[in-house]
Amino acid sequence: MRNELFTITRKTLNDLTNNELFVIPAYQRPYSWGYDEITKLLNDLQENTKESIYFIGNIITILNEGKFDLVDGQQRFTTLWMISLYLSKKHESNDLFKFCSLDGKSRLSFAIRDKTNEYLDKLLTSEENAGESENFWDLQDSILVNDSQDPSLVQNQIIATNFKTIDQWFHENIIDDSFLKFIKSNLTFEFLIAPEGTDENNLFIQINTNGTQLQHYDILKSELLNAVEEDKRHEYSNKWENCSAIFDCKSYSDLKLSFTKEKLLDVLDSNESKPFFKWKSTNVNIDSAGNYQQIISFSTLLIHTLFIFIKNNRDELEISLPKIFNTDKLLQVFGEFRNDIIGVDKYQRNKAAKDFIDCLTKVKEQLNSSIIFSDLQNYDFGLLNNLKNKEQENKEFYKSIEQLQRMLYHSNNDTTHYWLGIYLDLLLNLQRTNDIDILEKLDNIISLKGNTFNTYKSYFKNSTSFLNQTNVFNLADYDFTYRRFNRYWFYKLEYVLWKKYENDQSKIVSRTSVEHVLPQIQKEKYSENNIDIDKIQNLILITVSENSGFSDKNIVEKNEYRKRLINPPLKMTKLFTDLDKNELIKESYDEISFFKLKQTLKDHEDEMLLLLAQHYNLK
Repeated sequence: MRNELFTITRKTLNDLTNNELFVIPAYQRPYSWGYDEITKLLNDLQENTKESIYFIGNIITILNEGKFDLVDGQQRFTTLWMISLYLSKKHESNDLFKFCSLDGKSRLSFAIRDKTNEYLDKLLTSEENAGESENFWDLQDSILVNDSQDPSLVQNQIIATNFKTIDQWFHENIIDDSFLKFIKSNLTFEFLIAPEGTDENNLFIQINTNGTQLQHYDILKSELLNAVEEDKRHEYSNKWENCSAIFDCKSYSDLKLSFTKEKLLDVLDSNESKPFFKWKSTNVNIDSAGNYQQIISFSTLLIHTLFIFIKNNRDELEISLPKIFNTDKLLQVFGEFRNDIIGVDKYQRNKAAKDFIDCLTKVKEQLNSSIIFSDLQNYDFGLLNNLKNKEQENKEFYKSIEQLQRMLYHSNNDTTHYWLGIYLDLLLNLQRTNDIDILEKLDNIISLKGNTFNTYKSYFKNSTSFLNQTNVFNLADYDFTYRRFNRYWFYKLEYVLWKKYENDQSKIVSRTSVEHVLPQIQKEKYSENNIDIDKIQNLILITVSENSGFSDKNIVEKNEYRKRLINPPLKMTKLFTDLDKNELIKESYDEISFFKLKQTLKDHEDEMLLLLAQHYNLK
């Protein structure tokens, strides 16, 4: 009769020195504890050394082919392994070394991290002052990341950095033999072994679904990998992690978030995910992937991929498009896919899971090659393919793609970026990297139909109908006056003006503050001269920091401030140029000047609206 109960035993590290081997399964997230978690644990241990029992929680396992899979508690367990190994080497503790090692191999291993397992084994035998390094964990052939995106090497780098954190803590805190004895014999945890025959995947999900330890996409990953045949799980787990790695760049343990003073207002200016920041590292060798961040979250990418997957496999699938696009309800978005695809017979489950992960891989590759990213080092946005390496004749093409995507990114009022999912699908089906005409057409359709989920979904229902629809931009349909029109049109104008004047120095950035060029404080005087300062002719979109420089200054002072800006909005530049041509940048106006001012503003407005109309209607 099968045992239906967990075996629960209170254990210390001394109790785990027999023949036990521990494995971190493929479905688990990578080891990610860092400076804060490790120092907190060590401080807690030091503060409780006089306690006869210090309980650190549960370690939940399941026996799998003679080894214990760590279903829950892997972060704590891995950290304890590292602390024990450090103390065994620094304080020659044979008991702690027995906890770390069995028959010359590490007791702890990773199911899909071969290079990490090699690294852990090497750590057991490496010595101080070996080679060029003073530290036993600095095994350069195992931890150098360079340009590699190998998850094992990145994992090794995190482990090496955490050894340095442990080393630093012990150098700053005096310990004696009582601390070693406490670690070996007083630090305790409940060691739970799941009943024989327990579904390991379901156990993992049940433990974490109601907690905060997992992202929803971790549960989705677990379900998908469980559906893949066993001999392919390693391959498909690596595929998944290669797709998700860049989204987890903030998990590097000693990366610190820092703001530069001049960018702080711009950070506050954005409703998006704070593009103006930089991750600084003093200890971690980050590869090239660690210097940038995707403009969407991994959950958002997964939802876009689901729509692409269903659309392109519609003949094989018997599921409909999701009814919502909500990263906070990721599992609900994937609900029908999880129930009707992952829940069918074994062959179909295996095929559907692998097909989806393969689709995700293609979408992620397309994202890398075709979509702008946030450059964490230069506080900027750009294509991953460096423009300096492009042929001269293609530079303008890639610059246009960058500018248009900047416009789309900054003008979005949410983080779904519907344009991106549609654009990725179009590029995948056309088998090309970037197409400015397609992206311009897509932007025009979405802006006229509405940047909504219904618009997005209509493409995936019938892409041919979506792309062939007639969309005419009619100025009469829009009211371009202050507080009445969407800021999107300011961004659109920036792109259209950039195309017209080919200003290589200009970059479309996040701007959210609408400013009057002719100041509102003098609104009554302008109104008396039949000049409406609330119309688009007098409005510009600037950043909060630029706005603080404008304030209620007169037009002469504003022009002087504008000249000092490194990257002024093109509409601002065009308006001040028009005013300057007619000698209208001055502190006061006579009757003739007011007439010229009114006409200049009207001409500016007509030109802006005509440029918009031409961009739509001449396509």
